[in-house]
Amino acid sequence: MDNLFRNKRILFVFSDPAGAKSLLAFSKLKKNIFNEYLILSNRHHPFFTEFDCDVKIISNDIEKLTQVIIKFKPNVIFTATSFPVGIELNCIKIAENLSNLITISFVDHWINFKARFIENEITYFPDIILVLDSRAKEYAQKEGIPKSKLFEFENPYYSYLKLWKSKLSLDEINKIINTNKKYYLYAPEPLSNFELENKFGFDEFKVLNFIYDNLFKSNLNHEYDFILIYKCHPNQTIEYVESMIRSRCSLVEIKNITIIDDSIVNINDLIFHSIGVFGIFSNSLIESTLIGKKTAQVIPFLSDSNLNPLKDIKGIVVIKSNLDILNFVNY
Repeated sequence: MDNLFRNKRILFVFSDPAGAKSLLAFSKLKKNIFNEYLILSNRHHPFFTEFDCDVKIISNDIEKLTQVIIKFKPNVIFTATSFPVGIELNCIKIAENLSNLITISFVDHWINFKARFIENEITYFPDIILVLDSRAKEYAQKEGIPKSKLFEFENPYYSYLKLWKSKLSLDEINKIINTNKKYYLYAPEPLSNFELENKFGFDEFKVLNFIYDNLFKSNLNHEYDFILIYKCHPNQTIEYVESMIRSRCSLVEIKNITIIDDSIVNINDLIFHSIGVFGIFSNSLIESTLIGKKTAQVIPFLSDSNLNPLKDIKGIVVIKSNLDILNFVNY
């Protein structure tokens, strides 16, 4: 795979935070083999500083993107993927009209493969599509992506995380999140944003209710020695999460929960200092196992296991019942 990038001019393009981390890790780990590289995004993420690299922020505008691409003259455009589609697909579309240019895209999950390359019912495939493993390759083919375009590719961010340590102390984290207690971290993806409750039978707030009931609701007046940190997905705001908790959860009050977002602290620092991590389908669960934390996928309402993209991932405890979550907390 390195030969595709060796001594080439590489343009990296991303929007989605998970894809951004993968490409930034790759650029950091492999920068010595490139001739030159440029990194573009239409979104700023606080974790950019972790990678010691310059990210050019640019609007997702076809004309502006075309000008940058023509000026930089890349040999390879390497994109992450977003769903719904965004700046990455626009760069693939632009590249179709340019010569001597290879387009490569990385899908960092096990769902919604083809949808990442469709806009207005038109499909724009890059030359090469990198997927996580043989299972992802099989799923992508079933969705209609040509086998000839698919190649397995270990997520470079996972290689990066195996060596990563938080630069913040526990005391510093506690000051940031304003607590002196231990905490569990809940870091779900924004299922409610895309009205996926009909598909899965639940959203992130129904799962939160389940976690909260098992951790705290049996004795709300008890002074627990831990709290639950709700880490907002980058596509959601603290205000949105608070309003959804009040309207969708059976919490009398938002007690023993602290809601934070990326502007407050990096999720990896939260994972590193937590006593455990809860999630649903997010890549943060895999990242938690790599950081060395006990990690739980909470899916008591999932009736079809075939809808579980993290099925069979090593190191993740699957929680389907009240007893499962109590065992997880107590081990």
